[in-house]
Amino acid sequence: MKGVVLTAYGEPATGLEFRELPEPASSGAGRVLVGVEYAPINFSDILVAQGLYPLHSELPSVCSVRGPGKLEQGELVTIFPLPEQSDRALAPNVVGFRLLPIRRGK
Repeated sequence: MKGVVLTAYGEPATGLEFRELPEPASSGAGRVLVGVEYAPINFSDILVAQGLYPLHSELPSVCSVRGPGKLEQGELVTIFPLPEQSDRALAPNVVGFRLLPIRRGK
């Protein structure tokens, strides 16, 4: 698995590294594991890298916590009905807050 890792706050060109990362452990009860297919680097990620964002992660830290992917472990539980069971999700925000199911294409 590959990812962009923030190693130092300041200049993003020197503080961000694209590197190989270990596979995450199993998700456990009440949690899910999503195999993210695409994770964009957004303006807010650049602010984090520069140290200008209000939240500061312990370094090194994986950058970009949003993107679509396939549910690898666990079960999606929603507060609204889905037209059919989905095995894909979108993580639109910080890890741990919420996942949105992605409707299967026809």
